[in-house]
Amino acid sequence: MHKNLKALLLFIAAVMLGLFFYRVFFDRSVGAGPRPLFREVMAVSDSADHSALIGAQSYLLQWWKTSLNQAELDDFYNLIDKSEPLVLTVHALAEPGFSDSYGANLNATIRGDYDQRIKQLAERLKAHRAPVYLRWGEAMEVDAQDYPWQLKYHKLYTDAYRHFATAARAINPDLKFIWGPAGYPGVEEYWPGADVVDVISLDIAHESEVQPKPYPPYHSVSEELYRKVHRLRFFDKPIAVFAFEDVPVEVVQEGLKEAVQAQEPIADIPLGTAGSSQADESSFRVGVYDPKDRLTGLPGVAVEHLFVNWADLEKGPFKKDLQDALDRGHEVIVTAEPFKDAEANHDRQVLSKMQNGQYDTYIRDLYEILAQADQTIYLRFAHEMEIPIERYPWQSQDPLEYIMAYRYFMDFPDTFPANIKRVWGPAGDRGSMEFYPGDDVADYVSIAIYGLPDKNITDHEQQESFERIFDRKRHRVALSGKPLFITEFGVKGPEDFQAFWLREAAEVLRPQKHKIYGACYFNLYDNPDVWGEGIPAPDWSVEAETFEAFIATLRE
Repeated sequence: MHKNLKALLLFIAAVMLGLFFYRVFFDRSVGAGPRPLFREVMAVSDSADHSALIGAQSYLLQWWKTSLNQAELDDFYNLIDKSEPLVLTVHALAEPGFSDSYGANLNATIRGDYDQRIKQLAERLKAHRAPVYLRWGEAMEVDAQDYPWQLKYHKLYTDAYRHFATAARAINPDLKFIWGPAGYPGVEEYWPGADVVDVISLDIAHESEVQPKPYPPYHSVSEELYRKVHRLRFFDKPIAVFAFEDVPVEVVQEGLKEAVQAQEPIADIPLGTAGSSQADESSFRVGVYDPKDRLTGLPGVAVEHLFVNWADLEKGPFKKDLQDALDRGHEVIVTAEPFKDAEANHDRQVLSKMQNGQYDTYIRDLYEILAQADQTIYLRFAHEMEIPIERYPWQSQDPLEYIMAYRYFMDFPDTFPANIKRVWGPAGDRGSMEFYPGDDVADYVSIAIYGLPDKNITDHEQQESFERIFDRKRHRVALSGKPLFITEFGVKGPEDFQAFWLREAAEVLRPQKHKIYGACYFNLYDNPDVWGEGIPAPDWSVEAETFEAFIATLRE
């Protein structure tokens, strides 16, 4: 009995302690009311126009979708200093017991369920005698579950943000709006538009980023700001940095200054100036990577894909394979992998060696070979750079280092061969645009679409559909404004399943051919060395009849 009572008391104590921490950090209860936000703006990149943000009073206001209680609003307004700048972070939450379905609070915002609260707040803030900045739904891009709006479908978030900002500004045009990502990879997916953003905020050590993530941790405030500021280079807005009070102000301010200065080498690179480029629907390319020549002779195949590293140039079959493809009347995608042999495949210095001129002989030889081709060559350099692994030595590297190496490679010839088109080739994973090298050195953007969302999945029926992967990856690279070229795609499983998946892929691609330049199937098994012990490498190969059906569906 004594033991049971002791256990019960320990359990009660644990529950009470848990409730305490829940209320301190994640309180969503009705009546929680406004409270100081224990992060404040410590630095602003454009202090001339937004110096009022630094050290401004910072509050968190949580509300539910029910009508605003006037007494609660009065309590909040009595709490703040009306003559001092105000930063107000707003959390719009669903009702207790309200459906916890996907994006419930975002859908509620879009429907107008919070409109009464938005209007009352905006009206009350008219009397504020200093600048007021509203920040709604921060850290939306982080892979976490701290807030119900995190990592949801991008359009759901951006529509909800725009509804909030538009409704508040209609009542109080003097309000300014802060779009508040944490600065995590993939932040650009949630950009709501320049017309509803006055300032972009970043958070140092946001609680959502503390959890284990697939991306390497930052080792300092300076490094964190360096990476996060770079991720925002597409958006011409001032950056405000939020941090906890225990982070020295001078560290944050100096880190932001250094991060902005670090962008100077690429400051003049054109970004997204092409608009939404269109491909020629009548010339949609169907291609194959097919070393065993099972599909290369099929009618309708117009492009072949070859991979080349420096060893292939010296003694490998690349020159013959290229000529064979050209003799078949095909254009060729050439993916250049800047390493010499299997040992050099783990050389983490390949990007710096590229810029230091150590590969110049190989680059010169490659361009001389490609310039002689009588067909178009689509030249792709150091692909899938954004994936946070080290399958290739250029992955998990500093994006600025990658950009400079890419530009060195693509700008190498004094006169660029007219038959070569430049292809920038991310996989289309989160954070792709960190590595975008600029409009002037990319004619196409390529992505890779494989059915497996996780290498540990062995059941072929758990693969994602082509459409779902395509929609996700297309949006991730949309800021480039370049036509898409799907230079790799594949699906594993029994032939009938592959035929089904490919038929659906063709049905997705057919109405999109004015936006997509082509699609190239990877007709081989994957590299067994990179899949790990005990995990069989997927075989993407299909029979000729299956691929012929894919081509026929495209043409319907």
